[in-house]
Amino acid sequence: MFAAMGLAAALALTQDAPFVAPVMQTVTQQGGSGWAVPPLPPGLSMDPKAAAQIGEEALGRSSLEEAVYWFRLAADQRNAKAQRNLGAMYAGGYGVTQDLAEAVRWWRLAAEQGDAPSQVAIGNLYRIGLDENGLVVAQDVAEALRWYRLAAEQGDTDAQMAIGNIFYFGNGVPEDRPEGMRWLIMAAEQGDASAQSQLAMRYALGPDGQRDEAEAARWMRLAAEQGGSWEQDALGTMYRDGRGVPQNYTEALLWFRLAAAQGNAAAQFSIGGMYANGQGVAQSPAEALGWYRLAAAAGNYMARFELAEIYASGRGSAEDAAVAVAWFSESAAGGNASSQSTLGWMYETGRGVAPDYAEAVRWYRLAAEQGRSWPQFNLGRMYHHGRGVPQNYTEALRWYRLAAAQGVASAQSALGVMYANGEGVVRDNVQAHKWFNLAASRFSSDESEQRENAVRNRDIVARLMNPAQIAEAQRLAAEWLPR
Repeated sequence: MFAAMGLAAALALTQDAPFVAPVMQTVTQQGGSGWAVPPLPPGLSMDPKAAAQIGEEALGRSSLEEAVYWFRLAADQRNAKAQRNLGAMYAGGYGVTQDLAEAVRWWRLAAEQGDAPSQVAIGNLYRIGLDENGLVVAQDVAEALRWYRLAAEQGDTDAQMAIGNIFYFGNGVPEDRPEGMRWLIMAAEQGDASAQSQLAMRYALGPDGQRDEAEAARWMRLAAEQGGSWEQDALGTMYRDGRGVPQNYTEALLWFRLAAAQGNAAAQFSIGGMYANGQGVAQSPAEALGWYRLAAAAGNYMARFELAEIYASGRGSAEDAAVAVAWFSESAAGGNASSQSTLGWMYETGRGVAPDYAEAVRWYRLAAEQGRSWPQFNLGRMYHHGRGVPQNYTEALRWYRLAAAQGVASAQSALGVMYANGEGVVRDNVQAHKWFNLAASRFSSDESEQRENAVRNRDIVARLMNPAQIAEAQRLAAEWLPR
């Protein structure tokens, strides 16, 4: 329902006062969804600024149809802010039927009056192009830049950032990173937190000539001081790892806690890690567990992985393989390759869950397809021995090769076996010798038994080879490099 005093403030009388009461009564008696306010009686006009203000107040109360009514009254009188807001109402279908063409019309009217946010909105439309139930605007980066520049000249930081991104990434124009940085710096120097954050990341991750970790930390601090939890977490990470600033666990915790208090799951996970490792605080597995739980509840899959590891190992909590499986499953469902790999092993070995080779293969495959070397080896092993899948030497070779290329000694040894036995390939003692030799050189000191097996197999194959073949195998092994 409209406030009577608000309406009175918006009316500018050009005739005698008796017209005021009927209008006020009509408006205040109509409210809620579906209401329709009649036009003003002859002789009354509406102050557009006051009408626009009433519209904003209605919008703040989520009275959308009422907001549209007041915005339209003001917009019809060329109030640019009301035109901009009315465009947004049409774009989102708030209080009116969604109509993107009508949204563009109102934004353009406001933009042509110099309203910077509307100029940015029109620029955005031309930059991406918009086709919704018929073409609204065709993509035109040059036209987008024209509108952005009009807004940027007024100091609009969104426009400055948009121009910067177009030049930095070469979107529709030749790539020009210095020009892109110039516009981004312009926005950041005005105190725009988003621009400061973007600038920090450009300095942190940019090409060699641009990378400057100290500048990255300086800009990230400016953004973090404005209260953004993402920036606070990023700054905490910089202090924890000593990136662009001297390593300082106390300062890292301060920023992580600020971000965590806003519900930032990554920061909560990081605090858990600092308690787990005793970084800046007394080591406390119980405290780490509490922070990991908070982060996991907020959807952080790495926290779920850490919880699973804690319950699987009994480190910081009573060992409980079934609970570990549950946490690994949640993390794996979110795409965490380490969890997928471990879950595959738990299904294969029956730890915390009934043995299920088919389920093991499923999880190994998901991790292997993300390029992880050990799941690739394990998937190859399942195909090699026909566990959970029909035996398939071709598939076994494919996955072993992928893992071996990343330096997994067990996969290299397995390839040696397949070449020595002619499994899925023509028997090839040179290749078998090469792979056994590589495996023997790469097994760690903790894998002495596997290393001895590789050496023994290499020597068995060598007895079937002539000196030239052995020399060739040794040459291939010496020239091999991991990918």
